[in-house]
Amino acid sequence: MKSKTTSTLILSAMFGTALSMSLADTKVEASTKPVYGDKTLQVNQILQFGSKGSQVSEIQGYLRAFDYYKGRQDGIYGVLTKQAVVTYQKKHDLIVDGIAGPQTIGHLLHASDVQINLTDHNEGITIKAKGNDPEKALTNTHTSSSIKGESKQILSQGDRGERVKKIQQLLAEFNYYEGIDGIYGAQTRAAVILFQQTHGLQADGVVGPETKAALTNKEKIVTAPEQKATNITSVQETKETAPKTKLAITETASSLKGTPYILGGTSPVGFDCSGFIQYVFKQHGKSTPRTTQDLYQKGQNVSQLKPGDIVFFTTYKSGPSHAGIYLGNRTFIHAGSSTGVTTASLDQAYWSQRYIGAKRF
Repeated sequence: MKSKTTSTLILSAMFGTALSMSLADTKVEASTKPVYGDKTLQVNQILQFGSKGSQVSEIQGYLRAFDYYKGRQDGIYGVLTKQAVVTYQKKHDLIVDGIAGPQTIGHLLHASDVQINLTDHNEGITIKAKGNDPEKALTNTHTSSSIKGESKQILSQGDRGERVKKIQQLLAEFNYYEGIDGIYGAQTRAAVILFQQTHGLQADGVVGPETKAALTNKEKIVTAPEQKATNITSVQETKETAPKTKLAITETASSLKGTPYILGGTSPVGFDCSGFIQYVFKQHGKSTPRTTQDLYQKGQNVSQLKPGDIVFFTTYKSGPSHAGIYLGNRTFIHAGSSTGVTTASLDQAYWSQRYIGAKRF
């Protein structure tokens, strides 16, 4: 909307104090509203592609206030957020790396010469005002449909579904991963980090555009260490246990549902997680290690879950610290410290985020 006189725009965009900005022959209309939550953004931190959280949301709010970012303020440092940071850095003669570090964050928070991005209008506007006080955010009164899906550009721990399964399949093809299940757990993250390290990528365990591009460029992929390939071969060559035995194992496990948890317990009086597994398998002539760690180390790697497999999780400490018996249909039975012997789903948020793989005996 045009005006023949010089006007003044008052911005409360992420700044509790009003900012005056001279506008020659142009009037800009916007609306303001408070940003949710407490402000946690500090100068002495680094946010980059793959980062998540309230600090990222605040960065997006600042960039949106000055029209550098037009995506959703979702707290995910994706492609659009990185590009917005790059554009902001170029506009203000900062180091251009797409990373919101001390220099860029400090400029956003405290600089008095922040320029609004008006590349579509062929002119620039310089804000002449006091220091920024992040109390409110300037937001558009409408949302853009063209930026839908920025959050979906990356995959990280906690995600699940067909896209995760495709990444696991690509990793498995070159021996970085075993146990395709569509769950981005600790094991998948570790495989991604190994792949990134091997190919000179940023090793953050997040599948972004660069990592995905490297995974799909099969001619240049370096195969993982030979020992991983050996493990996969052993799974393929292992004879399947008779279906009746597997069924019997799951039936025995299910019959013990409701048994109380006792630390160190190995009988129906009470079980801990590995004691429960050892007892069930022993009823069918199978000897298994006593501890969760040994179960994980000595079991055969699994490429596809089957009833009777042992599923592992990282809970109170890193590495395998809890285990259960897979029943099928994404469910397993285990001796939980607060529940006793009970069933649960691998798709439950708590377990899916802690699942690290399965083994077979």
